[in-house]
Amino acid sequence: MSVIIALANQKGGVGKTTSTIELAACFTNRGYKTLVVDLEQQMDTTKYCGGDPFKSGCYKVLKEEMDIKDAIQETDEFDLLPATPELSKADDEFTKPTDVLKLKKALQGIEDDYDFVVIDTNPGRNRLLNMAYIASDYVIIPTDADDGSVSGIISIFDDLKEYKDAGWTDSDVMGIILTRYENTSMHRYQEEVIRELIEVKQPDAFFMTVRKAIAASECKTERTSLQKGKRNSKPAIDYRNIADEIIERLTEED
Repeated sequence: MSVIIALANQKGGVGKTTSTIELAACFTNRGYKTLVVDLEQQMDTTKYCGGDPFKSGCYKVLKEEMDIKDAIQETDEFDLLPATPELSKADDEFTKPTDVLKLKKALQGIEDDYDFVVIDTNPGRNRLLNMAYIASDYVIIPTDADDGSVSGIISIFDDLKEYKDAGWTDSDVMGIILTRYENTSMHRYQEEVIRELIEVKQPDAFFMTVRKAIAASECKTERTSLQKGKRNSKPAIDYRNIADEIIERLTEED
């Protein structure tokens, strides 16, 4: 049965797409069958990992007009359920209360085909993000050192609690990743703030950093992961350490 991990933050530009691609590549390199689900209407994950956003994908699956297995694309590093431009209509079209279950239902159709499903989510609190919360087993929060990051993190904890209290999901925050980390007073301060927040909200969640490097931008241009294109770069090493932490935690649970 798949372990479903959503990368979420209601703030944009915090490294969700990079974190999705890198963790999926790490899982694949460790021998795990991995599917990436791109729920982000800008389609960046689909583009950066070599997917085709103009073939049928997530939207038609959520509309129940296409079987998920028929929408999955193969990329060089993992399988992909691509985002398509129609996802921009999600808030207008998925309006029934039970529509938030559509992604969970779709992923049940491939739960025996993959070890990991990694979901890249849309920034902002919307239908697609709610679908990801409900479909996932765990949420990982990429963040940056911006002043607004902490409020975004708190919102995710609060949203998950609301859904858990309502019986919609059992998902928990597994960890927080501080991306583009540098050894500056601002980053050290943000690290301290996040650690204190974890202690209050979810003491067993991990906190890890990914160091800043130009390699991440270079790999986006080259349409490849750091694990494939810049394996010895600092962020590539950091993401491997995070993937190992995730795998170790899941192994201990078993």
